[in-house]
Amino acid sequence: MPTLDRLAKNGLTYTQWHTTAVCSPTRSCFLTGRNHHANGFGSISESATGFPGYNGHIPLENGTIASILRDAGWSTFWVGKNHNVPVDAFGMSSSKKRWPLGLGYDRFYSFIGGETNQWFPELIEDNHFVDQPAQPKDGHHFSKDIADKAITFIRDSKQGDPDDLLLRRQRRIRGASGEGSPSGSVNENLFFNGFPDDVSRNLPMIDKLGSPDAYNHYPTGWAVAFSTPYRMFKRYASYAGGTCDPMVIHWPQGIKAKGEVRHQYHHCTDIVPTILEACGVPMPELIDGVKQAPLAGVSMLYSFDSPDAPATKQTQYYEMLGTRGIWSKGWKAATIHAPLTSDQGNFDKAVWQLFHTDTDRAEARDLAAEHPDKLKELVALWFSEAEKNNVLPLVDLGVRAMHEAEYHAPKRDRYVYYPGTIEVPEAAAARTLGVSFNMLAEVEFTGDSQGVIVPQGSRFGGYSLFVKGGKLFYVYNFLGIPPEQRLVCDAPKLGKHIVGVEFVSCTTERSRGVRASLRSRRRL
Repeated sequence: MPTLDRLAKNGLTYTQWHTTAVCSPTRSCFLTGRNHHANGFGSISESATGFPGYNGHIPLENGTIASILRDAGWSTFWVGKNHNVPVDAFGMSSSKKRWPLGLGYDRFYSFIGGETNQWFPELIEDNHFVDQPAQPKDGHHFSKDIADKAITFIRDSKQGDPDDLLLRRQRRIRGASGEGSPSGSVNENLFFNGFPDDVSRNLPMIDKLGSPDAYNHYPTGWAVAFSTPYRMFKRYASYAGGTCDPMVIHWPQGIKAKGEVRHQYHHCTDIVPTILEACGVPMPELIDGVKQAPLAGVSMLYSFDSPDAPATKQTQYYEMLGTRGIWSKGWKAATIHAPLTSDQGNFDKAVWQLFHTDTDRAEARDLAAEHPDKLKELVALWFSEAEKNNVLPLVDLGVRAMHEAEYHAPKRDRYVYYPGTIEVPEAAAARTLGVSFNMLAEVEFTGDSQGVIVPQGSRFGGYSLFVKGGKLFYVYNFLGIPPEQRLVCDAPKLGKHIVGVEFVSCTTERSRGVRASLRSRRRL
């Protein structure tokens, strides 16, 4: 916050700046200047479907800001979360065309996917996995590591070309997300697996919140509080609580005003045209030989030194997980719909609300009954924008259904993994969750063999097959909830052996459960 405050005092703070309500789709707008459905990111990468607006693949006609600036002679770095690689391209064997370097960035450092453990991050530098530079006990945390790497990238670029210009810095607060459930969570993976949190189980962990022992998330009540005075929170594209985020723009050489506030209405699609105008780089007709679609956003540059200038943004539609809204010239229409619930569909029965946001920023007073013609006009406008941007058909999968929609490695009878290689992302690995499988490993045992044969996951959910103290263990950790399920047998003493585990998922009319057994045989 001290750094953010310093940037705000020497820059501009925008009070009516908006996102799509979820990270991955918003980032796609930063990348291209087009709306998220037009980018194929109607939802996050992991819930991609076959529909054009939700396939998780940015089309070639929506070229990235990095490609444009790189071709104009600028340095381009992506330092921070990447959640825009298609899930079918997560693995090392996949094409890197849609990884950051393939999208026009000179360097990349962070992780690919929705999130990672900040103490033990799954790191990628450029196009390959790397180990974290230190451990938590040595003072490592991802936030410090990523800042150090950003400084290194910039220094490398500046010392090679001291006249190289750097883009103006932009910061935003994303405050309120409701994945912590009504009671809060010490392991966010429970939410993603549709498993309820338990207060009695969480309370003993209260002194470990924020430490490597927890994967915590605050309760939905705090999400509502952090979004005050707006309605709801992240995921709700219908209300400002899900889309309106404070933003700071800091560019001392280009902005005369210092510490001022701007109230013009803008959206994340407006970042690309703003950067292009600030850099004096025209939007090209072609990128890599592909004719480009028009930008959806408008430049914010006019507002830098004109606090009272009228907003050049006229209309912006919203949709996320079935929640819908549209803003146009100071009026807002929104539907009542809950995202990520079992109550899916029924879009034709949706109740639309109407707000006059010029006088009611908190969207507190529904004017639908007083201005039915205005509401009808905005609803029709939403459908028009939806058709242009590939929003239809609407998709509002629940959490469990989203897992079923996730990409997994092509199904086959046998998967082979080798020792001494890099980790395999879950989305690209053999599916071992909720299905039966046999897992076998060729191991050469000595009298004092120790170590992990194969792990998946972490202390917050996963399994491991390992050897310790002369015993062969298979330990299954269900979402970090004790007790762990353990299978133990004597490990082979000497020689080459095939060891492994058979896991049987039982789903019958009379029973529902799992059965696992360890196996070992001599390798001749």
